[in-house]
Amino acid sequence: MPTCQNCHHEWTWRQAFTKQFRFTNKMSCPYCGEDQYISAKTRKNMVGYVILVPFILLCVMAAIDFLFIDVPSMALYVSNVCVFAAMIFISPFYLEVTNTEEPLW
Repeated sequence: MPTCQNCHHEWTWRQAFTKQFRFTNKMSCPYCGEDQYISAKTRKNMVGYVILVPFILLCVMAAIDFLFIDVPSMALYVSNVCVFAAMIFISPFYLEVTNTEEPLW
């Protein structure tokens, strides 16, 4: 869970979950109100998960369809949705914040 760099309070899962779905990297600490920014490491990892995991799942689905294994396509789609939902609900545990906005490069 993210920990504020100013007051050193650890955020709850709900606070981190709701704050991570913003269009900016800037978040305010729910305890002290100071501005916190999502770290560059976290942003890089999140982009990797968003791109890499669905790509791997699509490759698995294509391989199963190519090999003609008798698996209902609805089961494949439901499993993809479940994996994606799990990624979203686990992501607050890997969220790190800093006092300053860090560039990605």
